[in-house]
Amino acid sequence: MMQEPESSDVFEEAPLQVEVPEDEEILTTTAASPESRSQRFLKLSIRWVIGVLIIFVLGFMSAVLLLYIPERDGRSQLEAEITQAETRIDTLESEIIQLENEIQDYLDREDALVSEAEAMQEELKTANLHILILSALADINAARVALANDDVAGARVHLTNTNETLETLKALVGTEQKDKVIAMQNRLALVIVEIDEDPSVAQSDLEVLANNLTMLENTFFAKP
Repeated sequence: MMQEPESSDVFEEAPLQVEVPEDEEILTTTAASPESRSQRFLKLSIRWVIGVLIIFVLGFMSAVLLLYIPERDGRSQLEAEITQAETRIDTLESEIIQLENEIQDYLDREDALVSEAEAMQEELKTANLHILILSALADINAARVALANDDVAGARVHLTNTNETLETLKALVGTEQKDKVIAMQNRLALVIVEIDEDPSVAQSDLEVLANNLTMLENTFFAKP
């Protein structure tokens, strides 16, 4: 019995190839149609827009580099200078306050010194007043002693500067005691005349002068 041939042994027939002439070869791609005027205009416009954008960007970058950055740096420098100036102003204000305080201290010290000087001047005036009263009183008592010893010439010598002392005293005692000093000067003038004419009367007037000077001393310098 004959066996049928297996399928793997069967040769498939190759497809029939038909040769086509070259001039009748079918084109596999479609030829590009020529660009229209509108398409060319659109492309040209796009190129112009891109060019303008590039120029704009370049101009903007140039402006940033040439204007903004230097301006920013200049502004930063100006702000730094302003800050430095404000710091300097604060320092100067502190120095001014310190100087004003020092000046006020000097003025306070000056006021204290002026007050102290015035007090010392018053003390000096008081001391001079006391010295003048004691000097006049010493002259009067010395003249009294001289007259008691019948030394008329000596009494006159002791009274040589007494009137000048009373004149200076008159300028220091003030208004209330001024008339009393003038009365002493008038009585002293009588004593100068009485020494030669009547020494006993002169002695009495000298005693009155001594008492008046003692009372004047007690008025200013009496201890409580």
